[in-house]
Amino acid sequence: MTSARDPRVDRCIAGLYATFKKASYAPATKQLNASAPVSNGQAVLKLKLPASLKGQTLTVTATLQGANYIPTSHTLTIKVT
Repeated sequence: MTSARDPRVDRCIAGLYATFKKASYAPATKQLNASAPVSNGQAVLKLKLPASLKGQTLTVTATLQGANYIPTSHTLTIKVT
């Protein structure tokens, strides 16, 4: 996620959530898959997913939140390769 270079955003945290099954017998649950502080208007999210999701398409939600700020989110689709 990138901001419009507002220095106040550097006090925020970016996160990436996805809903999937951790095991074939388990119900799908929403998981925080990556999070990182914002620095210079950017956050590098290192996503780690189970190998069992290879070849699947996930709908994920990217969030940006911080103290005294209204959280914002954006939904996107990723293909696990």
